[in-house]
Amino acid sequence: MLEFATSVINIWEKQALSKNDQERMLKAPDEKSALAVLFDTDLAPFLQIETDLEKISQADLNALKTKLNVVLTEEPLLGKLLFLKFDVLHLKQILKEQFLPKNLETPKDQIIFKTANLSFSALEDLVVCLLKKKNTDYFQEPLVFEMISRALELLSLEGNKSSSSIEAAVDKVFLESKLKYADKYPLLARYVRVEIDIANLKAVLKERNKIEFIYGGNFDHEDMLKIANLKEGEVKPSLQRFLEAYGISLILEDFEKDHSETLLEVGLNRFLSNMAKEEERETGFGVAKVLSFFERKLNALNNIKLILFSKRVGLPVSEIEPLLLPI
Repeated sequence: MLEFATSVINIWEKQALSKNDQERMLKAPDEKSALAVLFDTDLAPFLQIETDLEKISQADLNALKTKLNVVLTEEPLLGKLLFLKFDVLHLKQILKEQFLPKNLETPKDQIIFKTANLSFSALEDLVVCLLKKKNTDYFQEPLVFEMISRALELLSLEGNKSSSSIEAAVDKVFLESKLKYADKYPLLARYVRVEIDIANLKAVLKERNKIEFIYGGNFDHEDMLKIANLKEGEVKPSLQRFLEAYGISLILEDFEKDHSETLLEVGLNRFLSNMAKEEERETGFGVAKVLSFFERKLNALNNIKLILFSKRVGLPVSEIEPLLLPI
């Protein structure tokens, strides 16, 4: 399965930002020199017509979706699952605009991603139809439809809705819906279960007992509390293996020491990316290849923004290196 996608991605990987390219950017004396490195990558066509980094990132994401759609014609669901995260970002914005007082917690500017499975306006129309209980039989995207319906159901149980409660509700239904549809791809399903574990772990660490637990992961609520507490003698052997993998225990110890949610977020995202890379190293083809390349491209854009920002404001490399994600 996905032999064609694998062979094409092998070519794309040679053009994407490499570790060597990233190192050249980090060692560059200024922003202009760091930016020049990108002309040796697959971002070069966009740099020739655009100077705004956000627009370049959007163009690269759009190109990524277009290319993946071409090589995933036999497995379109896989592409939809990968890009569902952009529908999630849209849904959070739309629900905040619907439920929160104007000019209080609502987004100041809409951030629209063409990479979402459904356009922002179509998603907004669907949310309004569901809220007003209008006919939605016309809608042909079950994955997105189920996610929205479930999010509205969860939020209907909330008294005073807040930005954080909307984010939590959408994150919960996103991962549960993604897991349901990912069952077709065992490797992706395993990855999503770890995503759920990570989401639950972050919720436990940040809010302790105030958690809307997401079901479908590898560990239950009690296990997550034990992981978060890191008390000697309380962690089961299976949990210990989970902690030791990719240095998770070190990430949690750092969080307990520094209470830096940014470093926690980066550390856990790095864990997920390393998992995808490890699966790709073991198999070298199929879903593992697609997932690893997708994560690499998103991480590269994240790292590029960080490096260029550091050059612009004069931050030393040591300040941003802990925030860089695997490529």
